[in-house]
Amino acid sequence: MQTLLTLALLASSTGDTHTRPTLSLVAEPESVVLGENDSVTLTLGVSDHTDPSELILRSTAGSLGPLESRVAGLYRTQLTRPPQGYPQYSVITAALFHGDQPVIAQVTISYRAKIQLKGRSEPGSRMRVLLGGRESPEVGVEDDGTFSVPIEVRPGERWAKGIARDRLGNRSTSTIDLFLPELPRTHAFVHPQPQVAGTSGWLFVTTVSNSGAPEKRAVPPVTSMRGTLGPADAVAPGVYVSQYRPPDRIT
Repeated sequence: MQTLLTLALLASSTGDTHTRPTLSLVAEPESVVLGENDSVTLTLGVSDHTDPSELILRSTAGSLGPLESRVAGLYRTQLTRPPQGYPQYSVITAALFHGDQPVIAQVTISYRAKIQLKGRSEPGSRMRVLLGGRESPEVGVEDDGTFSVPIEVRPGERWAKGIARDRLGNRSTSTIDLFLPELPRTHAFVHPQPQVAGTSGWLFVTTVSNSGAPEKRAVPPVTSMRGTLGPADAVAPGVYVSQYRPPDRIT
């Protein structure tokens, strides 16, 4: 099921009466099994009067290809899977500006992984694994005590339960740590690049959870060693925007 989230800030109180541009973002598919269907097609819809050069498109994981024009106001690009082969989310943010107000569209891609979970138990017993409410097939434990259970791991799932059954039917359970690595929790970029002295730009900050999903937090503390930053505004789940003004001259 496609999820379409379009978020726009109200026009500023400057009295600007120009039509606010529209922006939409759709991903197909939104859930990907790593190693099976790695590519995601992103379709970006904008007002037909919008200059394509004004479009901003960023991802927190994976690589975005160039935007290709389909028809007036409709663009497509491909999202290539992250190089890390473990479950995570990728937050895709599209933006354009209407005066000083950003118009935002956002979609989240889920990367799942199918793995063979290996471990040790009593030789000759049977083993199955519970993870996220799902149950694996029951497999036999080899004579050397090793087993390999096929499971699917989704973003945010770290702990599984192993259930062993011996030849007499006795059962025992164990907790299994999948040892998924920590993901970067904060992503940021400045638009446009490069910044020009005497003009102004924008700092986008995206905050995510341990699994990479958008995460609402207190406004992240951001400072600039050079130039000035305005206050951060929340414009989408986990996305904050601040106006940045570089130094008037380079010294």
